[in-house]
Amino acid sequence: MILISKIIRKPIVSFLGHIDHGKTTLLDKIRGTSVQLKEAGGITQHIGATEIPISMVERIAGDLAKQFKFDIKIPGLLIIDTPGHAAFVSMRKLGGTLADLAVLVIDINEGVMAQTKESLEILINTKTPFVIAANKIDMIPGWRSYPEQPFVQSFSKQTEEVKNLFYERLYMLIGDLGYFDIQADLFTEIKDFKETVPIVPVSAKTGEGLAELLLIVSGVAQRFLGDKLYISKDAPGKGTIIEIKEVKGAGETFDVILYDGGLKVGDEVAFLTLDGPRTSQIKAIYKPKPKRETRDSIAAFEPINEVYAAAGIKILVREPEKALTDSPIIAINKDNKEEVINELKRQLKEVIFSSEDCGVVVKADTFGTLQGILYELRLSNIPVKSAGIGPVCKEDIIMAEVSKKMDEKYGIVLAFNVQVPQEARDYANLRGIRLFYDTVIYNLIDQVKDYLKNIEEEKVKKLLSEVTLPCRFRIVENCIFRKSKPAIVGVKVLKGTIRPGATVIREDGKEIGPIKELQSKGERVSEAIAGQEVAVSIENATVGRNLKLDVEYYTKLTKKDIEILETELKDYLRSDELEVLEEYKNKFFKG
Repeated sequence: MILISKIIRKPIVSFLGHIDHGKTTLLDKIRGTSVQLKEAGGITQHIGATEIPISMVERIAGDLAKQFKFDIKIPGLLIIDTPGHAAFVSMRKLGGTLADLAVLVIDINEGVMAQTKESLEILINTKTPFVIAANKIDMIPGWRSYPEQPFVQSFSKQTEEVKNLFYERLYMLIGDLGYFDIQADLFTEIKDFKETVPIVPVSAKTGEGLAELLLIVSGVAQRFLGDKLYISKDAPGKGTIIEIKEVKGAGETFDVILYDGGLKVGDEVAFLTLDGPRTSQIKAIYKPKPKRETRDSIAAFEPINEVYAAAGIKILVREPEKALTDSPIIAINKDNKEEVINELKRQLKEVIFSSEDCGVVVKADTFGTLQGILYELRLSNIPVKSAGIGPVCKEDIIMAEVSKKMDEKYGIVLAFNVQVPQEARDYANLRGIRLFYDTVIYNLIDQVKDYLKNIEEEKVKKLLSEVTLPCRFRIVENCIFRKSKPAIVGVKVLKGTIRPGATVIREDGKEIGPIKELQSKGERVSEAIAGQEVAVSIENATVGRNLKLDVEYYTKLTKKDIEILETELKDYLRSDELEVLEEYKNKFFKG
């Protein structure tokens, strides 16, 4: 039951995709502007937000709303254009990601590429619902374009050969998505949008399919986000600072995505600085003019007295100094001030900290990206000793050195999109500290995971070469090759692993002698496992005296062997090795 005091807000939609797959061109087509032409190299360099009024969606969609039985109630869409995956991860709100919904742009002719995979991982990990825009249908060989027309109409006019080529590419895309356990299909074939991700074919160049894309995004957002889109106009405004800029004539300004409640000029707001939460008063609020966005100059904005979510706005506050990009910004009053300040303190403490524990050192460019990195490290069970914002410095290397003394593998520093001065590099080399740098969060995390995995594998390899593995075996009848000096007999490994160097003991615990060598089919081997038969030479053994056919034997384990096997190597032992280890303990270490 929706309360009358609540209003429905615009869903926040983020566009993601592989470079050159047409993400920004698609947005430009929707906006009817030329943002891309103003960007360096034609690639989005900053975060922007554009409000698309529902009247524009309805104008573009035309009669399709009736065809798909969508009764659109949302006031429009707030579209965030992200320059990369780090931005998507960094843009957070209290309790989750900033985007309600995502549009994943994929070139239908190229399919899933490296950055597409990263986008999918982000969307899956953050549980963000999404729609796929299969772009560049106009590049399918033989495609005849019908600018601005809905896909279904344009497609119906194509030749059979072109239709077949389209379906080939579509099914390849659906197959690629299947590797991620994503069930996707052409939007016209979907009956349950909760179970299947819709694929909407579009051309950012000609505008074909935009009608369906906007309609599907609006319908999916409205139908499946439900009560999440309802806000109280009286609730204190909550937003995220996505960029801090110096604007001529205005000073330092905050570009903000407002995702809940409302803000008005004169409101007191709280936000984060490296020194802790700060409160300040709003001097002015600016909103982009229709179909313009927050990356534009101040001339593209108009002053307003109040604003309600969801909106992309520019804010001037009285004391903006030291504010953190990606910080929450929350309106406060006498009723919520203490709660808000405590929550911001908690968030800062969770993200920027140092501890006595062993772990990696992390430095990032913004509060949000640092949050994202820490989240991924926790998912990967990688402990963190300290985390902060800004360039890597000598103190970070010292902190990593402390970790290294506690555990060799954690003597590393992760640097995300920050400077690593030569002084810090030199000191890291001197102290044997590894530096990992990247501008893509998932690449950085993968580098560290691979490094730690290699370190762990080397450690395990070394331990396995030094420890005696548990084994139970018996002598094979009629396989006595030499009775003594040393005895050479055929044995069958019943459980565990037998290797040269291990000492053989009887079931009563009496020691016989060390294993000198193993052979299989006349060739030396380094080990034999359960079920295998090998020839074994045993020092100090004499067949018929201390080595008999009708008993079973074990390899001798010391207390140190057992400790290593149970603590550091347990996860690397086979089930039969674990079984014979328990047998050995029960038989020879009862007390």
